[in-house]
Amino acid sequence: MMRRRGLMILVPAVLCLMYVWMQIDLLRVGYDIERLEKRKAILERQHEALRFQWSQLTSPQRIAKEATNKLGLQIPKSGQIVMVSFEVDVPGKMRTPEQPLQLVRWDLDRQ
Repeated sequence: MMRRRGLMILVPAVLCLMYVWMQIDLLRVGYDIERLEKRKAILERQHEALRFQWSQLTSPQRIAKEATNKLGLQIPKSGQIVMVSFEVDVPGKMRTPEQPLQLVRWDLDRQ
């Protein structure tokens, strides 16, 4: 009888402790989810900013401006571009001409 009475007190107490533990754990997981969602939003904003920066840095207009201003490059003048054709020799295959290769003769202006 005493044992049964102790069991009747112990089982609900253990169940209450398990319920409280689950609620605390659920609360902790909720806070973790909220923290991770904030981190995700920050990373998405950084990603968009980096994509915008990448698009600016790789724009042809910017590259041409940097090549001209910082590197001193110029658009080739007529007579400076030389078209060179070459063939690729692959064993067992017919030789076929590839796309012509464009070379700029920049040394002509130095003479």
